[in-house]
Amino acid sequence: MFIIATDEAGYGPNYGPLVVTATAWQFDSETPEDIFPALAADLKKDGVLIDDSKNVYHAGSLGPLENVVLGVLDSFDKRCPNAYFARANLFSSRDRISGCAVPCLDSARKLVIQEISKNFASVLAKHGARFVSAKSRSVFPAEFNELLERYDSKGTLLSNETLGLIGLMLPLLEGEPALILCDKHGGRNRYLDLLTTFLPEEFIQVVTESREKSVYRVNERKMEFRFLAKGDRLLPVALSSMISKYGRELAMLRFNEFWQSHIPNLKPTAGYPEDARRFQKDIAAKQQELGIENKTIWREK
Repeated sequence: MFIIATDEAGYGPNYGPLVVTATAWQFDSETPEDIFPALAADLKKDGVLIDDSKNVYHAGSLGPLENVVLGVLDSFDKRCPNAYFARANLFSSRDRISGCAVPCLDSARKLVIQEISKNFASVLAKHGARFVSAKSRSVFPAEFNELLERYDSKGTLLSNETLGLIGLMLPLLEGEPALILCDKHGGRNRYLDLLTTFLPEEFIQVVTESREKSVYRVNERKMEFRFLAKGDRLLPVALSSMISKYGRELAMLRFNEFWQSHIPNLKPTAGYPEDARRFQKDIAAKQQELGIENKTIWREK
């Protein structure tokens, strides 16, 4: 069975991108969710901590998150990780502030990441599992604001970006059954209209719609969608959360470096509302001097 798992980072901030990630996994088991706890425990024993990104990343300490994300990406794609995040749109934003790159790593860190890559693949194999692919999408403020005008809410924006990534993963299934796990989008409980637009030729059965979970079956395709409150408690969703968080932190590093290059001693921001207002005031004069429009760097919602 295939698992496609999605999660985001940066849903709430005013500065920086919304990053959404989908990961694809293949399991020998027909009920792979039953082995997630044991799989997570064995990975942790071997130095591969996969958890909600909030539990792995702490401000000022990118290393633990970075090691796991780069190790996992290396396990299925041996190219430079910059190539992955370039495809995720992290390097091609229309504004001149947001270009970024994976930091240069010393030889010791590279060895750590290679070990994580090896252990990740080995532990998955022991549990009859394989990591197949990952794809991310970054929506920077200028595009975010444009999409807000198209959709009726920020939650709908997130849902459409998420389904777009899932659509890119569907060719991997080749007719195999699939379970699609998503962290809930902005507290939304009803997804049938969105799924009907996403799969217009399919009959979609509503299994349940509640605050805890919303579940839908697409019988012709042998697919089940589950939108879960606190979905990042599940291993595949947690990894998607971590990749998204790492991508967003790369972008915020570059964003802060840009402004600090123009304003010495400027306190950096994580981009979330209260501190974002402080940062907005701190950069206002320089922003006007540089001719940077607010709509290109500040998200309306």
